[in-house]
Amino acid sequence: MRQRPQHKAQTISGRRGRLCLALFVSAAGLAGAGEGASPAGAATKALNAGFIQITAMPGGNQLGLYPYVTGSLAFTRDRLTLIPSVGVEWSPSTARWGFTGSAVLDVQVSRRVGADAILMMVHDTDTWELRQASYFAGAGTGLSFFFDKWVVSPSVSVFRGLNVPGWSLVPGVNLSVTP
Repeated sequence: MRQRPQHKAQTISGRRGRLCLALFVSAAGLAGAGEGASPAGAATKALNAGFIQITAMPGGNQLGLYPYVTGSLAFTRDRLTLIPSVGVEWSPSTARWGFTGSAVLDVQVSRRVGADAILMMVHDTDTWELRQASYFAGAGTGLSFFFDKWVVSPSVSVFRGLNVPGWSLVPGVNLSVTP
């Protein structure tokens, strides 16, 4: 997912950029629409930490381990929970970092297990210049295991470069806690 381009990365523009923006505006709109559906009439806040491992496809080259932290809100209606989040990730081995945004739809399978559908947008760079960053969009699946205030969620996603070539396979684990 986070390959260093051989050439200076281009900024996101055109149809792909508008599509990604529309995706996250839609997710935010769905989250707002569900606000009244949560039991207390408000979203459940959570702090998340975890890591992802980036593997280039094809070829299997390891591109970095990225620990991350995010903040999220959970909007629940019946057995469905929409969880938008924003955060930051950093890879000590590659000295690259990026902002992340995601929307997870969790479907309650049992009292302690949920099945997850995941959409993500990631910015990745080794500078503070956003115009020189690489951008990626991804989708995946995972499971969530609930333990009172704690949730452990292993997942696997596939990412596509939006302004750089390439695909990547991205397994990860998230740990979430609610106050």
